[in-house]
Amino acid sequence: MCVIGDRDFVIGFRLAGVSTGFIIEKSEEAKRHIDNYLLKKDMGIIIITEKIYHDLEEYIFRIKTKKRNPIIISVPDRFGPRTDIITLNRLLKKSFGVTT
Repeated sequence: MCVIGDRDFVIGFRLAGVSTGFIIEKSEEAKRHIDNYLLKKDMGIIIITEKIYHDLEEYIFRIKTKKRNPIIISVPDRFGPRTDIITLNRLLKKSFGVTT
């Protein structure tokens, strides 16, 4: 398991027992760490902030369509969930005119 995000995000996961983490300032740094992590045979899960996921969405989509591993998960950072990200479920409901 690997965690990539800002200082507080990574430290929080380290306190929870995740030993591999990279503190980054820009999304391009995250891309470089993901590329390096993809080279490892024992890769499993990469946890990143929603902001990084949003910034690298196309890149991450390409990884997910070509590889089964690693699983890439986005988690809200200390500022909370992003409200500008439309989930697939909401998008499907909106496209079919379903309101909740």
